[in-house]
Amino acid sequence: MRFPRLRFSASLIRPHHTNQSNIRKNRRAQLLVQALEERAVPATFVWDGGAGSFEFNDASNWNKDIVPGPGDDAVIPALPGNQSVIARGIISLGSIRSDSPIVLRTGISKYILPGEELNGILLVTAGASNLSKGLYADSNEQDSFWLYATGPTTSLTVNGLNFVNSYPGSPTPIASSFSPYFRVKALTGATIRLNTSELPMMREVDIIALNAGSRIEIAGLSRLQTDYRMMLAASDGGAISMPDLTTISLDAKADRLDITSSYTESDRWYNGLKGQTNYKSGSLSFPKLTSIQDFQDGRTTKTFIAADTGSRLDTPELRSLTNASVGFTQSDWIAPKLNSFTRSSFRWSVSGKTIKFDAMTNITETSFYAGWGFVEIRLSTPIDLGDMHWNTNWSSVSNLSALTITAPQIRGQLGQGHFFRINATNGGLVNLNTATLIDDNYAKTDGGIFMTSDSGGVLRVNVANTSGTNLDLHGDGTAAFDQTVDARFKMLRGWDGKSGKLYGSQMKSLTVDTYALTLYEGCKFYNTNLYDAHSLVTPKLESVQSDFLNLEGWNSPVFPAYRTVTWDGGAGTNLWSDSSNWSDDHIPGPNTTVIIPAQAAWNKIRIDANREVRRIESHEPLRLASNLIGSPITLRVTSGASILHAGVTLKDATIATLYSSTTLDVYGSTKVEGAITNPYSDKYTETKPAKAGFTAADGSWLFVHDTAKFDPGLIELDIRSIGGGSRVIFPSLAAVDLATPRANFSRSIVRLTAEKRAEIDLPQLKTLTGDLIYVTIDNSWISSPKLTGISRAYIRIIDPTDDGVRHSDWNTADMTSLTSSILQLEGADVVESFDKVKSIDETEIKVTGSKVYFPAVDKIDVSKFFYQGSALQELDESKRGKYETGYHSAGKTGLIEIRANEMSGMIPDQYKFLINASGYYYTALGGLISLRIPVMNIQQSSSALAGQMTLSAGGQGVVRAESTTTAGLNIRMETGGAVAFDQIYHGKFRQIERPDYATSGTFYAANMELMTITEPDWRVNTNLNRIVAPKLRMINGNFETVANPFPLLESI
Repeated sequence: MRFPRLRFSASLIRPHHTNQSNIRKNRRAQLLVQALEERAVPATFVWDGGAGSFEFNDASNWNKDIVPGPGDDAVIPALPGNQSVIARGIISLGSIRSDSPIVLRTGISKYILPGEELNGILLVTAGASNLSKGLYADSNEQDSFWLYATGPTTSLTVNGLNFVNSYPGSPTPIASSFSPYFRVKALTGATIRLNTSELPMMREVDIIALNAGSRIEIAGLSRLQTDYRMMLAASDGGAISMPDLTTISLDAKADRLDITSSYTESDRWYNGLKGQTNYKSGSLSFPKLTSIQDFQDGRTTKTFIAADTGSRLDTPELRSLTNASVGFTQSDWIAPKLNSFTRSSFRWSVSGKTIKFDAMTNITETSFYAGWGFVEIRLSTPIDLGDMHWNTNWSSVSNLSALTITAPQIRGQLGQGHFFRINATNGGLVNLNTATLIDDNYAKTDGGIFMTSDSGGVLRVNVANTSGTNLDLHGDGTAAFDQTVDARFKMLRGWDGKSGKLYGSQMKSLTVDTYALTLYEGCKFYNTNLYDAHSLVTPKLESVQSDFLNLEGWNSPVFPAYRTVTWDGGAGTNLWSDSSNWSDDHIPGPNTTVIIPAQAAWNKIRIDANREVRRIESHEPLRLASNLIGSPITLRVTSGASILHAGVTLKDATIATLYSSTTLDVYGSTKVEGAITNPYSDKYTETKPAKAGFTAADGSWLFVHDTAKFDPGLIELDIRSIGGGSRVIFPSLAAVDLATPRANFSRSIVRLTAEKRAEIDLPQLKTLTGDLIYVTIDNSWISSPKLTGISRAYIRIIDPTDDGVRHSDWNTADMTSLTSSILQLEGADVVESFDKVKSIDETEIKVTGSKVYFPAVDKIDVSKFFYQGSALQELDESKRGKYETGYHSAGKTGLIEIRANEMSGMIPDQYKFLINASGYYYTALGGLISLRIPVMNIQQSSSALAGQMTLSAGGQGVVRAESTTTAGLNIRMETGGAVAFDQIYHGKFRQIERPDYATSGTFYAANMELMTITEPDWRVNTNLNRIVAPKLRMINGNFETVANPFPLLESI
């Protein structure tokens, strides 16, 4: 019942209209008087619309003419025409029950943060709230929707939820282009139930249930989407359920999605906290969620799913997940139908519990970590390594963990710089079940499949075929390849001087392609080492095909069986290393005789790893090509007569024979292929040449019959004969033409090496060119009688026996030029005479006890010896900057004899040409240098740093020059040495000097009458008593003051 009140105060406020308005005015005046008393206890307020408006914050619209506030219960009946009630600013209530739509708008809050204009927010703190006609936000005035409920007895049910742009009639949802903020929080045991079928693309989404009993349920919504950030957090006993949600979408420009049971809440006006509080443990349920869509073009991790102790995430229908970081610690994840999990990471740390993914079809670029507990993944489709463009890790990292991955096949082209790591550390176990584990991209220098076992970890790899993989076994690590018969690794390494155990109960052969030293791994420095074969536990192992293992003192536990195998091509490939291509389905080993009949399907049989067989007869051409830059391979035969009827192609590969009973004849086309380009030119300025090797050792013979020429290319041609009468013979080879333009630091190389009583025969060879050539003859022979010239070569001919018998020789009867080279002879029995050589420009000659003759040289141009980038600098790394070169003779039998018409030219500043018969610091005696050169005319600049040519002798060494004309020469006499110019009449020298630390040697000039010193230097004045020149009658220069030793010289 309403009672009339006096109107004296009201009449002063607004004009008199009707009796009803007077009654309402009087009542309002009464509430103003009694307001404090009535607000002392929360009350129930009923909407009566007395103000004639739809404003929630207008007191006249309430039966008590007071706006409901914190702790109050508000009741709003259904309004005519489904009119909406407009709530401005923060609306804080105990509860609200409304049968009319509520629209939140920006405005001035009455009780919370009064005086501030804020977006519309609804907070309820007690009892049961029900908004049967929905709750909406006015998009014309605010871009956010905030809804809070707090308190253990609090519940809020909202039937209809969205952003609208027209009312007060039935609210009209906004266009989808609008991107608002959306926040719903249930705290301290409150329950929020929302029913909505659609929400727009959100800028930010926060759906958070905190504290025990708190629960948020959003029904009817099938899609939740954001273009910036979204958080779904249930923590401290809170729970979130979205029973109809099927899709969560991240726009291409979105930043982050969090689905988590960990949450940090700061103190806010609605929660009563005194500071920041960290919460953990909750449950989230999305029973119909099938996908979390990420529309970005890149691979940035944007989805973060995490659950901690006691938490649970239910996604029983989830099928796909990408660009996600997923981690569970002592919690649970239900996702049995997940089949596509890509570009992500997954961590499982739940002691004693197993999570299974049995429906997987795609885990490309997803890393899996088992910290505690067990992870089992079963794929129905192969894993293509070519799809991995990002580093991927599969790891088990504790003795209470295991990671098991089963797939039909793991194979493909893993790209340069991409790492696929499989690690078992700290007692962890990794089980890998697959038929094939192969990285087909052998050639890359960075990246690959790296498998590591350390600190008691175990790798159990149940794989039949593996190659291109790198296996690192630390001292207490273990790996088991018990299903592998022919094992092949790109690298097999120990660490820090130790090697872990490698088990292979069925392993018969082990191939290791290469080795690399890794200094830095996992924030630690390590020194890797060659794997110690003593750590192999392989009872059936017959052979190891590798130069990259420590095999010292180790023997195969099983002697290789003698057998004969025939190529049958059963694998349908041309790969030697595919065991199915052989008649016994086993790769040929050391005691195997190999027969390859003519094949219609293949034009080459490819060998891509070190292989050793007893004997081979092939009617198909072979192609030996290493898969790895800088790790050449070898095909070696060890017994009997082998024949390659159809030729061979070599690229980073060698064919070799071993032992005295072995011969190999190669007929048909023999080709060598070079490195073409450097794919890593941004990092390296040099492309290493591809090796092509021909080797005979320990008395074996190798014949390459039909090859007449090797064409230009970036190749390292290595022809090598070593020991016991071995011979390499190229009966038809006429030209080796491997020189390149040398536009950068890349160089082709030719190596001719004969050592330990061996021989190389090149009877038809006329042309031999390469960017760098190395000829080594050590107690052996090389025969190339038709070779016309050689350049850019380092030639060493050595015979250490000194027994009076000539054991080393190079037959070069037709050679006419030896230029831009270093010729080094060692041993008293080495005698070389280059009778037809007319040019030795830019050639340095060094002998120790040996003799070398050049009787037919036309002219020596010393200016050609000195320039930056010279062949001498490349052949001798000590010649950097302004270098020294020349002729050097040491040892009492050492002799260099050169007959030439002239030696002349300009020596640039700071360079030196030394003709030295002083021996070396480790040789007591100097040798003899005989220069039968009538003209020695050397030009230098007038600079104090002018280039010099010095004739030096010491230690009983002698330099004898039969010159009649000289200019620009320095004469230096070391102790016990002699320099002689007995044909000179007028000796013009730049300087005659003696060492400042010892007694001078002697300078002889039997026919010299005039002597001129053009650059006298008082610091090195020569004692005239050390000059023997009986006909000298005039001198011009500075000398030490002595008595006149020259009878024809009137005075000094």
